[in-house]
Amino acid sequence: DAGWGAEIPAQSAGKVVQFYVTALDKQGASSYAPFAGPASRALYQVADTQGGKVSAHELRLIQLNSDRDFILQSTNVMSQELLGGTLIYDRSEVFYDVGVRLHGSAAGRARDGDDYMSYTIAFPPEHLFRGVQSEVNIDRSGRAPAARQQDEIYVLHMFHRVGLPCHSVDLCYFIAPRTAHTGSAILQLGAYGGLFVDEQRSTEWQGSPTR
Repeated sequence: DAGWGAEIPAQSAGKVVQFYVTALDKQGASSYAPFAGPASRALYQVADTQGGKVSAHELRLIQLNSDRDFILQSTNVMSQELLGGTLIYDRSEVFYDVGVRLHGSAAGRARDGDDYMSYTIAFPPEHLFRGVQSEVNIDRSGRAPAARQQDEIYVLHMFHRVGLPCHSVDLCYFIAPRTAHTGSAILQLGAYGGLFVDEQRSTEWQGSPTR
């Protein structure tokens, strides 16, 4: 098979670059990868020195500046519409065309509330997070968020320890489209949705003790 390649011109540090591939066969039919072509959000960001600074999973969310700014407009912060983006997990797994919106209450989504701004990320059905999660939340609303203290995870771990039903969580270092939102966060896995209910029912069927 013949190999194909292309070069992307050098870009300045921090630049967000969108890319896609167009293929045309001999009959004139064309196709894109990702399939939405110009409307897709396959993105990368040139070195911006925002690497993780804590021992935790790293999630880097990349959006076009126009999408980022649209979500953060005061008239849009309560919208549940998903805009496109790319997520990079632990610098190794890349999720193109994820859906992005803000997460949390009106107080947390307020434009002057950068310390509490949290995100919801929805994944394409063919590429789920950790193989099972169709959606995760990046919760930055912990106590003293300006100091990046995510104390709530201790309480959630205690719930798990004593057998109380509680959704799964993890710590992460979140690199956000807006640098003011970059820092440690709680990675909410599944929340109290269908996956959580299925897990509880599965535990009961296996005869595990419940309280």
